[in-house]
Amino acid sequence: GRGNYWSDYAGYGAPGAVTGRTAYRADGAFARLADRLPALRFFLFAPAADALDAAARAFPVFAPRPVLEDPAPLLVPPPVCTALPASTRRPTRTLAASAGLLALGSLSLPLLGLRRPRPAPPSPGARIAAPAVPAIAARAVGKAYGSRRILSEFSLTVAPGESVVLWGPNGAGKSTFLRCLLGLESFAGAISVGGSDVRADGVAARRRIGYIAQDTPAYDWTVRAAMTFVCAAREADPAVIPSLLAACGLAGEEAKPVPTLSGGMRQKLALAQALVGDPAVLVLDEPCSNLDHRSRGDLLALLEGLRGTRTLLMTSHRADEAERLADRVVWMEEGAPAELLDPKGLAARLVLATAPRRAGPGPAGTS
Repeated sequence: GRGNYWSDYAGYGAPGAVTGRTAYRADGAFARLADRLPALRFFLFAPAADALDAAARAFPVFAPRPVLEDPAPLLVPPPVCTALPASTRRPTRTLAASAGLLALGSLSLPLLGLRRPRPAPPSPGARIAAPAVPAIAARAVGKAYGSRRILSEFSLTVAPGESVVLWGPNGAGKSTFLRCLLGLESFAGAISVGGSDVRADGVAARRRIGYIAQDTPAYDWTVRAAMTFVCAAREADPAVIPSLLAACGLAGEEAKPVPTLSGGMRQKLALAQALVGDPAVLVLDEPCSNLDHRSRGDLLALLEGLRGTRTLLMTSHRADEAERLADRVVWMEEGAPAELLDPKGLAARLVLATAPRRAGPGPAGTS
């Protein structure tokens, strides 16, 4: 006689009742359409989706078949944890709870600072462990917009703790690949993060990622409210907010409205938000492109402190950023295979790429 609690239940109950008088039905017309046509998820939470659901309720002839029905939905959420008598506890539950506490402890401890401890080098006689799962693995990724092919058979493997910079002109596919990695674009091929496929298990893949865009939206929140929102979205303890802000150079700025922050401070806030949940991978889409010289230097110094402790995948247009942050540089150009470069050889490659070409053949021995 008791069902589940549903956050979008619109029914009612008698005074003092535990369950609702009307059944809960999961029968959203838009959700059913989006299941059949995944591209429609672009309009999720948009007015168009609400209008379609409202039309289906107003004209039941268009109502979809319900996905599920709960005849006795709870009116109040149940407690998060309920103590069980010793006689009813099962060993499997006790084991699961112990494993959960251990996992929670291992997740929360690194949140107290930016750095993760570097593993100690193995002793000469130590047994070599099996290769680690790649932090990022992309295989034969392809993406086209109409007749224009942006990515073609693009493959990349990034090891845990490695720092890779995607380099190339506008339109080379750098940001497009990041959107594919984040699950925001459809694509051909395969991409995984920490072994989780971004299409088949996108939630697990994105849980391992912290993302920083070119510019942080200046929502009309305080710094602390913006951080609290991200903590709620990532199911992280808000108690980590002061330590993350201090580590990103924003100590004492909790009460400031985000729109009043400078561009450099907003990007520091974006870094603090990206670190909520202690992600193993940081994805950065030209995070310094809109910053002045001093702010860019401050942000690069913070990112340098993360090298080796997290996997960094970054797009950039500046050679000095690649030289400071990258272990490898991936040179990307539209319609051409990607090239792997040593960061120290990037400047020379740029000279060759931008050197003026002669109109005709030169003297003997030259080209």
